[in-house]
Amino acid sequence: MIIEHGSMEVVKEIESFYEELGRRIEEDDDQYNEEKLPKLLSLLKNYEVGTSEHTLYEKRIQMDMELQAKHYMMQVESLAKRQSQVIESFQQAKNRIIEQTDRMTAGLLETIQHQQLSLNGNIPGGQPLFTPAPERQAITDGSK
Repeated sequence: MIIEHGSMEVVKEIESFYEELGRRIEEDDDQYNEEKLPKLLSLLKNYEVGTSEHTLYEKRIQMDMELQAKHYMMQVESLAKRQSQVIESFQQAKNRIIEQTDRMTAGLLETIQHQQLSLNGNIPGGQPLFTPAPERQAITDGSK
């Protein structure tokens, strides 16, 4: 239960970290749309419509916008993929820890049980740790 509770906190931290990265990607895209693109379009106005300069610059702006959109989508997709991979990896590690803890606990309980049986002299097929002296044996048997 402790591991489960702790893992929920770690998953929340991972999600929070990737949420922040997502906000930064959004901010970068907003900056492009609010600052860079308007500047490019403002510069386009310097060229007379119908001239080769205007056409070339307009195509260049269009290519830049397409690259920005592709870059944005690639970042968002990569971010989501990495977040899933990190959480999945963490969950697998958590499960391995739980399995190892279970095995260690079972081994520990088995060892304790074996030691307890040994102390009681009840090891199946085994010898007691000590044998009573003959005079004590007679007392306990009631023969004296």
